[in-house]
Amino acid sequence: MKSFHLQVCLFALCVYCLPVSPAVSEDKVMVSTGTPALVSRATLEARLKEVEAATSLDEETRASLVETLNKTLGNLEAIKTNKAATESYVQARKTAPEQTSAIRTELDADRESDSEVSVKATADSPFDVIEGELLQEKANLVAVQAKLADLEAQLETGSNRPVEVQKQLTQAKQDKDDIEAKLKLEAPADQLPWLTEARLWSRTTRVAALRSEIGMLDQELLSMPMRINLLEAQRDEAARTVKRVAARVKMLEELSSHQGRVEAEQAREEAAAAVSDAAGKHAVVQELAEKNAELTRELATIAASLRKASASDEAVDKEADRIEDYFRAAQERLAIAGLSEVLGEVLREQRQTLPDKRKLQKKIGKLEDDNAQAALRQLQHAQEYKDLRDTDEFINASTGGLDKAEAGMISADIRELAESRRVLLGKALDLDKSYSRSLAELAASYRRLLKVSSDYDVFLAENLLWIRSAQLPNLVTLKVLPGQIGLLLSPARWLDVLETLVAGVGRSPLVIFLLAAIGMLFWKARRFRALLTATGMQIGRPSLDRFSYTLKALGLTLLLAAPGPLLVWTMGWELGALLDVQQFPRLVSSALLALAPAFFYVQFFSELCVPGGIAEKHFSWPQPVPQRLRREFAFLKMTFLPAMFVTLMVVYDEQKEFHGGLERLVMIIALLALAVFFYRVINLLIALSIGSITRLRYLWLVLTVVAPLSLAILAFSGYFYTAGTLGSGLVQTLWFVFALVVFHQVIVRWLLLVQRRLALQAVRERIRAAQEEKVPVDAEMEGMPAPVDEPEIDLVAMSEESRKLLNTVLVIIGVIGFWLIWSDVLPAFNILNEVTLWHHSVVVDGEKTLVPATLADIGLAILIAVATVVAMKRFPALLEILLLQRVRMTAGSRYTITTLTTYAIVGVGLVAFFNVIGADWSKVQWLFAALSVGIGFGLQEIVANFISGIIILFERPIRVGDVVTIGATDGVVTRIQIRATTIRTWDRQE
Repeated sequence: MKSFHLQVCLFALCVYCLPVSPAVSEDKVMVSTGTPALVSRATLEARLKEVEAATSLDEETRASLVETLNKTLGNLEAIKTNKAATESYVQARKTAPEQTSAIRTELDADRESDSEVSVKATADSPFDVIEGELLQEKANLVAVQAKLADLEAQLETGSNRPVEVQKQLTQAKQDKDDIEAKLKLEAPADQLPWLTEARLWSRTTRVAALRSEIGMLDQELLSMPMRINLLEAQRDEAARTVKRVAARVKMLEELSSHQGRVEAEQAREEAAAAVSDAAGKHAVVQELAEKNAELTRELATIAASLRKASASDEAVDKEADRIEDYFRAAQERLAIAGLSEVLGEVLREQRQTLPDKRKLQKKIGKLEDDNAQAALRQLQHAQEYKDLRDTDEFINASTGGLDKAEAGMISADIRELAESRRVLLGKALDLDKSYSRSLAELAASYRRLLKVSSDYDVFLAENLLWIRSAQLPNLVTLKVLPGQIGLLLSPARWLDVLETLVAGVGRSPLVIFLLAAIGMLFWKARRFRALLTATGMQIGRPSLDRFSYTLKALGLTLLLAAPGPLLVWTMGWELGALLDVQQFPRLVSSALLALAPAFFYVQFFSELCVPGGIAEKHFSWPQPVPQRLRREFAFLKMTFLPAMFVTLMVVYDEQKEFHGGLERLVMIIALLALAVFFYRVINLLIALSIGSITRLRYLWLVLTVVAPLSLAILAFSGYFYTAGTLGSGLVQTLWFVFALVVFHQVIVRWLLLVQRRLALQAVRERIRAAQEEKVPVDAEMEGMPAPVDEPEIDLVAMSEESRKLLNTVLVIIGVIGFWLIWSDVLPAFNILNEVTLWHHSVVVDGEKTLVPATLADIGLAILIAVATVVAMKRFPALLEILLLQRVRMTAGSRYTITTLTTYAIVGVGLVAFFNVIGADWSKVQWLFAALSVGIGFGLQEIVANFISGIIILFERPIRVGDVVTIGATDGVVTRIQIRATTIRTWDRQE
């Protein structure tokens, strides 16, 4: 009986192991509730071959089987990897403490012995020997620094690893429970046996992989303290090695610099002796001796430059290390404590100490130029060194113009000088190579400093804007405010400033010259105003008007606006140039220097609006506008500029005497003054019914009035840095917009003068032609056939095209200007990436991944929409003006291209808009399907017009300018669009 049962079990096992073809069996396969044994890799590979060879499988089933089997293979590989990692962690628990103890013991012994660093080279070693050892030690230094950086990165990763491991453990246990629950379920009755079997294998191996992963993660957590201790010991050991190798490099650099100077000085003395010996000898000998002396002087210069480059390299590396330490500490403090006032104060102070990126870039460019010159000099020395290898040939070349007797007398001297020169050239080549390498290393150090400081600056820009500078106002704020106002208005302090100014006038000739120039400008102001009024006398007379009048008026306006701001700048520069200045005069100096540009802008725009000035006469602005604008700029001078001056003093106050109450007060006053100014100007433009301003008056009011009011609220709440930074950008934007307005008006006036001149010339030519032919102008025009095929470009059309081109150029300049003004602030809005609104799925490497749609994405989508609208309106006209009219092409063809370009821009903009917010085609195609159903039922006529418009645009049976008859209507085609074609009848109706 036992034998029978054994035979039955063996038979059942053989049947189970036989492959079941889907064409042979469709029996239901049950999944055991137990844990089946893991399938082997060989079985999986054999089953893959069978699946690929099976002809009865459809492609979808085959793909599903292959994917499931490959996942099973991946699970087996994961099990193997997890087991190996588990063993390494177990081994680390045993060996890491011993290794750590050994390293610590060695470090303690080395610290107690305090052994000195030594090198093989000595002060008597040749320069090339020292350089060889220096190169080797620098290579060692790079290697140990890379090892130290890797260990620090591992430690930084390890500090955050426990939290990540806990998350992975939780997720792995959850996944294991979910898959084990699926293993207990019965497979569908109609499911393919091969597929059932493959899914069983996949799930069982996945459970095993998750179990091995859980065990591996447990061992990783258990071994974490030991491994961290070992990494810290290895890091300390690597730091000690870096320190010792760096000390050897520094010692060798000092030896190299010293030996280079010694050899250069020795060579100079020898060359000087050779010049003395050559005195009275043949001119060829004297010339060669002088060349050798000049080469020794060049050696001394290269040696000095090499020493300077080495010292600079060390200083730059220290500066980069300092900023890196600040950066790392700031990131750690931000991660631990978050955004706090204390951290914000420290970060603001550190940002002020960051190097200027433009200066660093200039320095790198200069180093690259110096290196190129050194390389060129090295090539010249190498070529001359090569030529001197054959001394006899050099002697023959040097004495080629002499007779044999004379050449024989000086050949020995020339040979000696040539050999000496070859030795000098060898030293020069060694120095050149060292100098080029030092310049390259110094440039690399500056690039590192530039990158580190730029990264830190971006980090600061991202976070500083959202850090509060002070608490909300309270009773303490009110108590200190009178004292701060008293300090600010202290007569003794301002008397000290005045005495310093008076005492410093006689010390600087430049100040005397500037004061004289300012006095001359004030004295000539009445004359300048008379000349300015005179430039507008001929405005509006076509035969007498000139664009040069406007240019002259601009120059006179600049001279009228310059004295006050120039005086402010001169006082600020004079106070800042003095070395023995107290704290308060230095604050006044910094504030005056920063105030001078804003004072000039206000003064210049105010002078534009004087009676009889540029705005009234040259720009032809309606009478209320210049007068009202001049009044508003006077309001800015009386309120905004003084408040800005005090605000700048508070900003530059390192002793923080005025921080808190006074800082809050003057900043709010300045921002409220801006809000009032914007409100009055926008209302003035709305009252004049200026098109875009009137249509979008609420938007303009929000942008111009609500913005400074919001910044005032931020300043009141203690966000001084935020309000100051954004307020500064707002003020710069104000000046930039006014500058654009002036530029636009100047170009418009030039276009108007050109148009008038051409029109006047055309009228004169027609009159002259009519007089010559004795035919009246009107009679001449009668009887001429009206142009039907293509309309000619007239002056009005040319003026319209020029205005379109000007507006497009202004838009481009405006975008560039706004970017330059606000680019430093934009990184702060990366915080919007942390505000997730929803998630959408994208396919990455064949797998779907959830990607968050953030508030920053919404902002980017809005910018894309605005850019699409602007490009849709501007780019087709720009394309027609700059390109299409220069090509032989009819007006209809040009119209077709510009119309299709508009639709292409809209299409690209829509695709980009939906992609940014995560609504790709797969998600919005249902909308288009629904629209197609609606179109099929109710919008047949619109679709028909749409298709007809496309046919007309491409096949062009009719073109712009054609005379057509539709029913009882005759007219000229004026516009062809996708949805409709516009015809203008003879009575000017469309």
